Amino acid sequence: SRHIAGAGVEQQVSSVLNVRRDIERLGVAPATSMFWYGEGNRAAAVDWRPEIHDSDGLALLTGAGERIWRPLNNPPHDTLDS
Repeated sequence: SRHIAGAGVEQQVSSVLNVRRDIERLGVAPATSMFWYGEGNRAAAVDWRPEIHDSDGLALLTGAGERIWRPLNNPPHDTLDS
């Protein structure tokens, strides 16, 4: 990446996508987001700011038309939801 004065940062990214079947319509979106803590886990904060993140959650629209929302969290240890 390189900083461009007055224009922010320019990032060059390359990737290989291996598909398992023909794709009629492809959408591309970031798969990561910065998240340290939010309203839901303010006790984890060691900073004066009420929240430090750039996303509150992950929104999905499935191929079946189902809308799914999962709030982001930063637990102190690994967790597994079943």
